[in-house]
Amino acid sequence: CIYIDKTAPRKINKETGKPWIRLNMRGHRRLSGTIKLRFDYMLSSRRGATVALVDSDTKQKMTQSFPAQKPGEWAEAMLSFQAGDSIDNMAQADVIHFHLDDAQGELKIDNLLLYVPGD
Repeated sequence: CIYIDKTAPRKINKETGKPWIRLNMRGHRRLSGTIKLRFDYMLSSRRGATVALVDSDTKQKMTQSFPAQKPGEWAEAMLSFQAGDSIDNMAQADVIHFHLDDAQGELKIDNLLLYVPGD
């Protein structure tokens, strides 16, 4: 389980030229079954963004997109990832990437929680 309670600043991804946020989870988290990612966010544009759970060692990733709700207003996102959805059955992740669809956009995230739900 990881919990972030601070607004993360955005930076420009040198490879894509678009804004992104990279959250380091300070070590690998084991992935199995269903993984939930819940967070509050505010987008400055009507275009959405993509979230990726990433294993920086193997470069494997699982991605989910989320739409922009009302630009400039806080909204909540709840995303589900299936550990078996990746091509190579990704077993762990240590980084979360947020990639914006709008090169001029800005994304703020807060109250992020990554967890495996109980039975």
